[in-house]
Amino acid sequence: MIHEFSKDILLIEDNVFDPELLTEISKHITEQFKTHEDTYLTLDRHEFPYTDKILPTLNALLYNYCEAKGAEADRLLLRNFQMGNLKAYCKELMNENLYEPHDDIGEKYFVAAIVYINSEYTDDNWIGGELTLYKNTTYLDYPNNITNVKPLRNRVVFFPGYYVHRVKPYFGKDPRQTLVFGWEIDDQWLKRPVIL
Repeated sequence: MIHEFSKDILLIEDNVFDPELLTEISKHITEQFKTHEDTYLTLDRHEFPYTDKILPTLNALLYNYCEAKGAEADRLLLRNFQMGNLKAYCKELMNENLYEPHDDIGEKYFVAAIVYINSEYTDDNWIGGELTLYKNTTYLDYPNNITNVKPLRNRVVFFPGYYVHRVKPYFGKDPRQTLVFGWEIDDQWLKRPVIL
């Protein structure tokens, strides 16, 4: 459910990319994770063969997101790019940090974006793996202090990286695959602070 507070901080767009492109990217992610046990793999964006097909659209969405929030997108610099390949929740993933409430301040993400490449999640097939954003963690405000975003295939979600968030346990048969992008403020000490 999308609560009022999150309407001010989220941008959710569905059916953003060509489904055939997502299929190609999914195959690429599957290949890359054959030799990696981690859930996420951090890359230089130039190492990813689909950057030129993904990044222009994300940058356009980033500009729309910032404009709607009164922030200057020109001050943002892509800092980090990750591929995600989240397997079904099990004992081995119990201590995976993405399942715990966290923010991305340490990674200097001012704005974060998730592109859901592959997910079995549909309105008729609940398998978990939702992105949860917290306004605060006060029990007295529950459930109006959280928002759960469904991990639907071909969905893009933008949100402030400094908001506390987590991924709920995922129970799908196939891995939930994502691309995760983080932008930092390039000139944060030269101009007034930006608040979304």
